[in-house]
Parts: sequence; structure tokens; C-alpha cells
Amino acid sequence: MLMGPLLNRSNAKSNAVVYDALAPRSNARVLEIGFGGGELLFRIAKNLTSGSIHGVEISKPMMERANATIHRRGLCDKVHLHKGTIEDLPFSNEHFDFVCSVNTIYFWPNLSRGINELARVTRKNGVVVLGFGSDTALRQSGYEDKGFNLYSPDHIVEALSDSGFYLDKLEKMNRKSRGPFFVSRSTKL
Repeated sequence: MLMGPLLNRSNAKSNAVVYDALAPRSNARVLEIGFGGGELLFRIAKNLTSGSIHGVEISKPMMERANATIHRRGLCDKVHLHKGTIEDLPFSNEHFDFVCSVNTIYFWPNLSRGINELARVTRKNGVVVLGFGSDTALRQSGYEDKGFNLYSPDHIVEALSDSGFYLDKLEKMNRKSRGPFFVSRSTKL
């Protein structure tokens, strides 16, 4: 179970920037795709009063680790986990006010299908925040050879627009060791 704490440490700054861009209301219904170590999931939960957060994860060990944390922290009424994938989210249409994902788009088999699913589960005027590394830096580091699907910021913004989102902002954060990190914040029209 060392992977969860490692993910939390390596993604701490990225999660913080995504959280700030998301800025969920305390009574919101929030979804995080691919919560991994759970740092962002639990940060959002901590700031919800009457809202709830749902997390979708494909990894059984990450699900087990997060479930243990939910019970240990007494968050069963706020945090709900679901095993699943981006292409088949287990939620009704327009269910969420806010949706986020950090460093998971590389594992989406089809960007357009994934964004379309986000559009399906996000209510009108809902917010989607995606955090992702530079496709150029990841390609130079050999991640494409490891099976990562690398999408440029322009490609991601275009897919969001094609699925009915309006880009509120696209921020670039420079990281010394891993290249730029991007955060897109979009509103569903």
C-alpha cells in the first residue's frame, strides 16, 4: 500500500492547484475521477458541509485504502466510492455540480469519449477542472512508450468545447523536475 502515500506526495502541488481552481461550494455534489492516493478527495470532503463527494477509481488497492480512510475519519455520509472507468461513469445525467481529475487523462483510451461522459454527468453551469502534465515533457521522458495517451492542452480544450464546455481558464504551472503542469477550468453550457 505504499503507492497511495507516494501518489499523495508526488501530486500534492497539482492537487492543491486543482482544488483552488475547482472551488466547490460547501453544499455541492462533487466527482473526482481517478482519486489515486485520495488526498484531493479528502480535502474536498473536509470542506463540504451538506454536500457530498464521489470518487471513481479503477484500482482495487486505491479503493481499499480510501475506504479504510473513510471509515477511520468517519466520512461515510460524505464520501462515496465507485469502481469504474471514465468511459462508463455509474451516475445519472447531470448529477454533479463540480467534476475534477488530476493526472488521469493519460490513461483514458479515448479523450473525446471521456470528455463526453464528463459532460453527461455534469449539470448545466457545472464546472469541470482537469489537471495534466505537458504532453511534450511526458513524451520526452518516454511515457508514450509506457502506454500513456498524451494529449496537448489545445487538444484537451478542443475536446471540452466539442462536448459543450466553455473554457474559463487554462493555467500553466512550471515544475522544475517534471515539466509544465496545466489546469483547465470549464463550465458546461
